[in-house]
Order: sequence, then C-alpha cells, then structure tokens
Amino acid sequence: MSGVPCSNKAFEAKQIDRFSDKVCRNYGDLQLKLASGSLVTLTNLNRDNERVKRYWFITYFQQIRYFLVQARGWEGFDYLMINASNGQILRLSGIPIFSRDLKRFVVTSLDLEAGYRPNRIAIFRFEDEGIKQEWSKDYIASGPSDAVWINNTTIAYSENTSKDGGQTLNKKPVNLQLKEGEWKIQMKVTSESK
Repeated sequence: MSGVPCSNKAFEAKQIDRFSDKVCRNYGDLQLKLASGSLVTLTNLNRDNERVKRYWFITYFQQIRYFLVQARGWEGFDYLMINASNGQILRLSGIPIFSRDLKRFVVTSLDLEAGYRPNRIAIFRFEDEGIKQEWSKDYIASGPSDAVWINNTTIAYSENTSKDGGQTLNKKPVNLQLKEGEWKIQMKVTSESK
C-alpha cells in the first residue's frame, strides 16, 4: 500500500466502486457498512481553518475484515483502522504493513521537515478483543520508513536522518526482531558502516 494516492478523488471512487457492498459516499459523508448491517459514518468538516477534517476511503482488508481510511486535517494526516465487525476504531500514524501470517502489522511515520506527524515505528498484534499495540519507538532527530516483513518475527526498515529539513535522507538499514517475547532493534552492518 505504500505510495497510495491518498486524498485523491479518482482513487477513492475506484476503491468505493470495488467495495460498493461495504462502502459509499452519501452527500459527502463516508459510510462503512459493518457485518451487522449498521453504518459507521465519518462526516467531513469542510472548513477553511484548523477545524477542517476530511476522510478518504483507502481500502477494505477482506482477510482481516478491517477498513482503512485516511483522516486529513489542516496540517498532517493519520489513518483509521476500523473493525468491520464492531466498528471499533484505531488511529494509526501510517499505513499498516501486515506480517505474512496476518497476526501483526507494522506502521512507520516520518516527518523530519514540518513536524506535523510523529517520527515513529509501532508494531500491533491482532487479539480476540481487537488490536493491541505490542511495541513502539519514537524518534526525535531521525525517523523510520520503508518497513518490510522479512518473516513473521523480523522487520527490516530504514532509519533516516537529514541535515536539510527532510529534503535529502540518509538511510541506515535496521532490523527489528522478536526474540523471547520482546522486540529488539539490531543495526545491520553494511560496507558503509564499517
């Protein structure tokens, strides 16, 4: 899902058409149909100030039965994972990248320039009660991106730094591994770091 043209009307229209039995626009409101038949309605606040809020449908994950919606504000944006069974909403700072066994997902967000979004990596786990955050790390002078699951217990990602406000990124490869019930960061050794 990286590179998704979020807040793009044509993209959203295609996605709504693709999942028309579960999603629709009703006079600007985004409506998501739950398994029970009830609706979750997300209403855009079309203001010309800090109170603006616009919701864009991204996709429906059929295998795990969750909707993904982008929520845009005056400055910045985040994502909503909405449970299609009970309507429970989880706010995320980035697009979820799922493990191969679909038991976990990782989210990264990177904003070294404006600072409207956190510089964060977080891992979430699906449980019977819903989604639980399993681990996270916030960055200050750097930030994570490009997360990829190597296997169900290892994630590779880039730790980014910049000297020009985010225009040029210096990427350092990092592995995150689940060992004995804990996530541990392991810096990858490259020819540049020797």
